[in-house]
Amino acid sequence: MIYSDKAKQFVAGLRAGIKGTIYEPAGMMILSQWIYESGHFESKAASELNNAGGIQWRKGYQGPHEIVEYTDWENKTRKHFKLPCPTQFFDLWKWFITRDDRYDDATCVLPEDPQRFFWLLAYCGYVGSMDKPITSVFEFIQAQ
Repeated sequence: MIYSDKAKQFVAGLRAGIKGTIYEPAGMMILSQWIYESGHFESKAASELNNAGGIQWRKGYQGPHEIVEYTDWENKTRKHFKLPCPTQFFDLWKWFITRDDRYDDATCVLPEDPQRFFWLLAYCGYVGSMDKPITSVFEFIQAQ
């Protein structure tokens, strides 16, 4: 598959964001999950909002962003983050999983066990859909 320049920007942002951090060993798994969740960075959220995970808006994120009404894959319109460019998505993703104590069990296994990190994210409630019990992360791991 040939990836767009925008997809390459998501990758560049991830590489820069994880370098020298506890997330570096999980970099390929993070990227794989983003590819899976965004349909190879071709989803509407990835292409129009620079938001490969379709992360819904929540208070507290300090990075540059807009709040936009977005109709997601479930045909539900909700507030989402719109980022100025794809390279900034890792910062939003990292904020999302570190802002809430429920993900502490997942982040504490890094950098030693990146695969367990994803299992724990799923177990802790990292969801692709608030209406479905199976998360996009869990679906991604099962597809491996």
